[in-house]
Amino acid sequence: MILVLTNILLIVLVVLKMLNYFRVFEGFGLFILLIGQCLSDLALFFIFMFLWLYVFTVMLYILNTTVPNPEDYPHCGHMLMIGLQVWRNSLGDIQPPDYSNYEEKFHQLDEFKTQHAYQTAYRQPINVIITIIWMVWFANCIFNQIIMLNFMISIICQSYL
Repeated sequence: MILVLTNILLIVLVVLKMLNYFRVFEGFGLFILLIGQCLSDLALFFIFMFLWLYVFTVMLYILNTTVPNPEDYPHCGHMLMIGLQVWRNSLGDIQPPDYSNYEEKFHQLDEFKTQHAYQTAYRQPINVIITIIWMVWFANCIFNQIIMLNFMISIICQSYL
């Protein structure tokens, strides 16, 4: 494990050193300077975006959602899977939330409805939770994918002025 991490660090350092040598050429030098300026301008944006990704991850975790394809995330914990799915949704790889555990409870209660005095009153809490899950998912898509990525574009455009 330590050997793998050392190799990765070595590769990153070699690439950074190569970029430093490319600065000798005028075209590459300007390009590398612009990339460095852009990354320094985006530092606060990345902190803010990852904060919002964490907020939406925690909200979906509290609502006990799962990811549609857990086999995409082998050896990952439940919260990490939700966080990676929130990240993918924010980049445009849209996957709907999975609330199959609430569907199972809904069907269990559906079998119980003939014995229950209020017939449909037991469905309301589950319907409300599923609605909240969809609202959080929709807010995540709108906020992170549309608003935050447009902010990132404007920050990058401002870097080159």
